Amino acid sequence: MWNLAGGEGTPNYQGIVRVMRLRENLRQYVKDTNAETAATGWPMVRAMVLAFPQDPACAGADVEDQFMFGDDWLVSVSTRTTPAHQKPRPEKSKP
Repeated sequence: MWNLAGGEGTPNYQGIVRVMRLRENLRQYVKDTNAETAATGWPMVRAMVLAFPQDPACAGADVEDQFMFGDDWLVSVSTRTTPAHQKPRPEKSKP
């Protein structure tokens, strides 16, 4: 894998290093979220309307490309090379 990155100091190498660090930083969060899922049945990946049923903005079509990963991570998919568009961010609450 490291040979494909182009060597230390290249943009590809630095990108791979950042992704690997993110993975390691998320390891405990994923483990804790998995334990919560096993104990409660509450899914790890949640549609916005499931995570925030009281918020009408979370039931609209404009949030179909975003979801919650556990309680803390809002994931918004972007397939554009332009800056991300603004999405509603609901208040944190869990039913």
